[in-house]
Amino acid sequence: MLIVGILGQSLSPSYSAGVPYFAVWIGGLLVLHFSLFIFGILMLIKKPQPRWNWFPLVAGMWVPLLLLLSGVLGDGGSPSSSVFVIAVFVMMAVTQAMLGYMLQAGASYEMAAA
Repeated sequence: MLIVGILGQSLSPSYSAGVPYFAVWIGGLLVLHFSLFIFGILMLIKKPQPRWNWFPLVAGMWVPLLLLLSGVLGDGGSPSSSVFVIAVFVMMAVTQAMLGYMLQAGASYEMAAA
């Protein structure tokens, strides 16, 4: 869904055709992060890893946090709100990269051979 939105928006000939693809792009981003957030809650309950079971929750909380704080930020016209949004996206990228490393490092070699 995210890839369709990005490609559709970049390949559309005019701005009016790109608007629906932007909604698909944002929808894909929301589905991705809400799913990661729910995965983090389930990892806290089941505890499948020996440590760092809370990290998927941290990696998936950035977009729900941004949605909750959107009322505080307002329309986004001030420079401080732009800095906050950029900081949220940087933290989102860093935590997702760390989550990917954690999940890859936690996988056993027996599972990789199967």
